Amino acid sequence: MDDVQSELSWILTILRIKGLQHLTSGKSLKANVCITIEPGDDTRRFQTFQTDIGSDGRNCNQKNVFELPPNAESSWKMRIEVFGRAQGTSSRRNTALASCDCTIREIFKLREKTKDLVQLRLSPATTTKRGNIIRRSTSGNGFSALCIRLQRSKHSGHSARCDWGWMPEDRYEEYSLLVLEDSMRQDEDLYDQDRRWLPDESSGRAISEEPTSLSEGSPFTVSEKDLETVLRRRRRIRGYIIDSDGEFMDDGCSEVSSDDDDFAGTSVVSTPPTEMEWVPSETCEQVSVSGILALLHPILPMHAGDETRVQEYNSLWAESFLGLLENILCKTTMYGELCRCAQSLRPMSMPGITDTASIVSSVSRIIPMILGRKEITYQFKDEESRKQARLLYARVIKEWTYVGGLLFALAAVNGTLFALTPDAFLTVTDTMRPFIALSSTGAGGGLACVVWNLSWYSWGVQDLESIPIESFMLRSLDIHNTYVSFALRARMPAFCALLSTTALFLFFIMGSVSVSTVTALVLVAGLITGIYSFVIIGMIYKVIRAIISFFTSNLQNLRRVWRVVTPRSTV
Repeated sequence: MDDVQSELSWILTILRIKGLQHLTSGKSLKANVCITIEPGDDTRRFQTFQTDIGSDGRNCNQKNVFELPPNAESSWKMRIEVFGRAQGTSSRRNTALASCDCTIREIFKLREKTKDLVQLRLSPATTTKRGNIIRRSTSGNGFSALCIRLQRSKHSGHSARCDWGWMPEDRYEEYSLLVLEDSMRQDEDLYDQDRRWLPDESSGRAISEEPTSLSEGSPFTVSEKDLETVLRRRRRIRGYIIDSDGEFMDDGCSEVSSDDDDFAGTSVVSTPPTEMEWVPSETCEQVSVSGILALLHPILPMHAGDETRVQEYNSLWAESFLGLLENILCKTTMYGELCRCAQSLRPMSMPGITDTASIVSSVSRIIPMILGRKEITYQFKDEESRKQARLLYARVIKEWTYVGGLLFALAAVNGTLFALTPDAFLTVTDTMRPFIALSSTGAGGGLACVVWNLSWYSWGVQDLESIPIESFMLRSLDIHNTYVSFALRARMPAFCALLSTTALFLFFIMGSVSVSTVTALVLVAGLITGIYSFVIIGMIYKVIRAIISFFTSNLQNLRRVWRVVTPRSTV
């Protein structure tokens, strides 16, 4: 059996006791399984492992595993004993229920046939009446078996759950009862693992929970620092076994993990690492990572007393406000379309720049080109993006041209009105003059904006194919490398035309009021209704729909109110 002494250690997991009810006399017992290894040519025994079994025979804590000694031989004997104690009583008397004697070689032979899952038949103890009845039975029914799983460990070296120590033959019974009583005293839902290093025969000390030195026959030596941490007691909640009825299937048993071991010099961090780095084998057992995450601050940031959190809250509010302004800007101007076109640009002769996702990431991209010190060339990623940018540019130029013609006509009308004399057909009063002055100012300012935009962005452009679209996209940037200023500046002529037209309209309305008030009011009402008819109709539709939905959803409540308010007629 060379597999026993291989580099990888072997782990034995107790799954359940099949037929535990046949070992008891109909009572609910809390069982305990003890495993002892006996070397073949030595009189000393080796206390190794014990675990609790529920009244249904299942091991609810399969993380508590037993690792075979690193120097184990195939000829060594293994003795398995099952003890029981009645639940719900104050008695601490432990009764031997069954036992099993085998060798490590026999277990490995059974493992080869059943793929890591082994059944060991238990012999009932002769000290109980129930054991004698089972022994005299010749039908073959009602036997009990211990179901275990034997597999290789995922890590090399000895496990921290099993502490090895040799003991003399005469002290074995005393220590077994002591350990069993301590295990039975624990709570049923919690598991408490207590490591004890037992003295050798020459020490003469009594067995206690204090750490003692190992005997000379110990399989390996342990430092003093390890001895101080061996007796550290830990309490953890038992885990449940999902699909416990299928533990003899390959996918019915949960894997055994040893992630909760204690070592000397353990370093614990508050958050798990994002990347797993390679750790040499010499130091792998000195590192332990906790899975506990840091809790967030449970108090609202404005009441936490932390200036940093208050600043973060203010920054979030500012970002939401800026997002609202950007949304309004996208709906009233061409800001969104400009940004989408700029994302398709990539630099062609810009040394040291590798990010081509956006054109608005550096101030140095626009200043050298404006000053004429260095030529910067950009190119669109595909022809479709170039086409969309050209259509946007043509639309802007066309808008400026048409709005410029409208502003020129408004300026001519305003000049004509200023030339009117008091004896003319339309009398200009002192109240009407501010409106005509405002209209003239708006027309003049709009014409100035149109001339500047056309001269800066479309000078020398002959047709749509010869539009310098890359230069247009770069010149549209402001000092902050955004298109906000250009989006507002492109709409400035239209805003001036709207202001001039509104002032001129008010001028004519006030002139009409002096002649016929009813005619002027009817004209204004008709214009407002015609322009904003879709808004008025939409508001009326929403109000009617809200009223109908309110009465529909609260019909039962309205009926109850009506019954209470309306008095019943009495005959």
